[in-house]
Amino acid sequence: LAALRMSDLLQQEHRLYVRRLKRSQSEWISIEPELVDCTMAWRRRADVVSTWLIPNSGGGVLDNNLYNRDVMRPLSTMLGVELTHHSFRDTACDMGFASGADARSVQRLLGHRSARTTEIYAAK
Repeated sequence: LAALRMSDLLQQEHRLYVRRLKRSQSEWISIEPELVDCTMAWRRRADVVSTWLIPNSGGGVLDNNLYNRDVMRPLSTMLGVELTHHSFRDTACDMGFASGADARSVQRLLGHRSARTTEIYAAK
């Protein structure tokens, strides 16, 4: 999420271009309209001019530490649960297996080279 640019989001079509930095191929994915609305509302409240979809307070790209501090900590406080940047990966893994996807599909979704890494997420 931290590496997404505004140009990666097609708001009207509710699609997002995900560049896979690991071995998986980049692709367009469908996203829920509510998530688009929520993200755009957050950007308006943040009042930061940036090409990044979720910028840091100065408008630059978020690294994992800044993302945890600037995005996940406030979200954790709001929701009353502890969250980090890995929480989304854990959720994606859970949802993949819950929907009946096989381990190879979930491995590809998460961009893992090794099935053992996917097994670690599945065990959580």
